[in-house]
Amino acid sequence: MQDELIIPQMVARRAAALGDKVALQIWRKDGYHRLTYRELGRQVAALAGGLRGIGIRAGDRVGVLAENRPEWAVAYFAAQACGGIALPLDALLKPPEIAAIVQDAGAKVVIVSEKFAASVREMAGVERVISMDDWGEVMGAGTPMAEPDESAPDDVASIIYTSGTTGRPKGVMLSHRNILTDARGAQQVIRLGSQDIFLSVLPMHHAFECTGGLICPIDAGATVTYARSLKSRDLLDDMRNTGVTAMLGVPLLYEKLHAGILRGVSQKPLPVQVMFRGMMGMVKGLRAGLGLRIGRTVFRGLRAKAGLGTMRLFICGGAPLPASIPQGFEDLGISFVQGYGLTETSPVLTVNPAERPRHDSVGIPVPGVEVRIDGEDRDGVGEIVARGDVVMRGYYNQPEMTAEVLRDGWFHTGDLGRFSQDGYLYISGRLKNVIVTRGGKNVYPEEIETVLNTSPLVLESLVYGIPEEDGGGEEIGAILVPDREQFEQMGAARGAAYSWTEMETAVREEFRALNAQMADYKRIRTLVVREEELPKTSTRKVRRFEIPELQKSRRVATR
Repeated sequence: MQDELIIPQMVARRAAALGDKVALQIWRKDGYHRLTYRELGRQVAALAGGLRGIGIRAGDRVGVLAENRPEWAVAYFAAQACGGIALPLDALLKPPEIAAIVQDAGAKVVIVSEKFAASVREMAGVERVISMDDWGEVMGAGTPMAEPDESAPDDVASIIYTSGTTGRPKGVMLSHRNILTDARGAQQVIRLGSQDIFLSVLPMHHAFECTGGLICPIDAGATVTYARSLKSRDLLDDMRNTGVTAMLGVPLLYEKLHAGILRGVSQKPLPVQVMFRGMMGMVKGLRAGLGLRIGRTVFRGLRAKAGLGTMRLFICGGAPLPASIPQGFEDLGISFVQGYGLTETSPVLTVNPAERPRHDSVGIPVPGVEVRIDGEDRDGVGEIVARGDVVMRGYYNQPEMTAEVLRDGWFHTGDLGRFSQDGYLYISGRLKNVIVTRGGKNVYPEEIETVLNTSPLVLESLVYGIPEEDGGGEEIGAILVPDREQFEQMGAARGAAYSWTEMETAVREEFRALNAQMADYKRIRTLVVREEELPKTSTRKVRRFEIPELQKSRRVATR
């Protein structure tokens, strides 16, 4: 069952083999709704036939826009089963940002949950909007496809846009071979199996969740539970009620969960707190002194009361995580592994082995992937580059940008790292300007700068990341330089020159309006209004990391 390299073919074979085993489940008002593997296969075949019936052909892009739910998976698989290309869309983006992606990809059909239907119908170029809440007509528009379309392993299966933009977005083309190779390599390292039940928390359009939280479990014959919300109580109820054993998440989620457990202990009577501290001291002592991991046994009762009785594995990616958090969960008896990758690598490049993780490392390369350090310095630090079947086909309709990162068969990540002598990768920093938020979102400064620079009051802008004190991601900061010439013209028109205070106030007001138009995770948290132009090279490029005035500039919190 590990020979096929076409995603819908894999789904069809799992459906035939696993029958009534639950594949996907979600809590709704009247209880948990469950989709068996057999029903998953039937719905995918019916929707694929319907898409073919309304004119979708090989290579056509089909947008998928919805919150996490079983129907998202059906739509994603069906788009591929009829020979099309799935186009996962970020539900957190604003309508103009989504429209930019849809138009860039040339998607004429978008499958949505009802909450997005009205806004998508207004987007230019979209010929058909299919609602997940009422898609019976489309499913009956063609003959169910008992066998997926004859796609090739290296055909594009999905185009994932790394970010919505006001300029030209960047679409990562991933083939069937890319995604399945990555999913199966990760399975080998963290040892997933049909007995596992995943909790799907991260947005499914994200490569990490799509590969790790959907393709991996389905390929392994496991079950996926879709979290009803991100509230701690709901997450724990879903874990407890469905026997969740594994979960993908970003640092912020695990930090909150760990803090919640400790907060719960602190609210217990003093004797209970003392007992907990004593047990934790013993667990840490035996781990440090003898290498024994006894938290699984010692804290069995505590995990059960916290709703984590069946949980065995937490998987983290998307942003840096302080080593104290995974170690804290390990001491409580839950295995915790971190990994590293990019959308362009399907996405996982490295992951910690579940049986021997290092919490300050992002692990070892997954099977089938070669990772090396390019241009390493005396400390062994250099750019992380990779090659193998997980590396993307390229950026959609952007050959020049593709050529910049794919050179001589190697994908250049733009990240800095080093290897230990026994093969564990350590991330040292980033060459790229990308900002990674605490929630694991990638934010590209140039995109936000483009928006800020549309204001006639702004001469130039600089967007940058502000590291959290504990190393758990970055907040977004910006420097704006007022356009003095514009203010001079405005002053002449009103008959009085603008003072610096007036210019600063006007720029801040303009900034607030522009900031409110962006997706929440892209919003700037700290603003500097600078009197002088930004330092530049001889070719007029801003020296982003050579601005000594940053610490001296006046900062105005926007929240």
